[in-house]
Amino acid sequence: FFSCSITEKKEKNNIVSNKETSINKLIFVIESSKCYDHEYIGFTGEKSFIYECYDNLYQIAPDSLWIKLSYSKSPVMRCYAYKALLSKHDNKIINDVKKRLMNDTARIDIHACDVLIKGTTVNDLVKYMRN
Repeated sequence: FFSCSITEKKEKNNIVSNKETSINKLIFVIESSKCYDHEYIGFTGEKSFIYECYDNLYQIAPDSLWIKLSYSKSPVMRCYAYKALLSKHDNKIINDVKKRLMNDTARIDIHACDVLIKGTTVNDLVKYMRN
């Protein structure tokens, strides 16, 4: 089982155990990752820590923040922002963000189940995301 997050082990206890986790901490952890994790990863189907951070942020972040995060320096965060917007917004907002991200050639790794795909571009991931 491979982990793509550089801060995963250090931050896990601080974030998961603290019910009043700040939005900024969650953003920091996600932006520190070089890997876009699906919900379950590894041979044992363990819940991904990065995905947990995304899910916690999804529950508390206002919609306007997701639009802002779609401009993040982190290509991983841009993908998670698009995922959040895809499930929350009308087609105009989604199409505007998707159009911009379809030109995004930054490279990320994708971790799903026991598969690690290295060097996928943001535009390829966004192209295949569905609500």
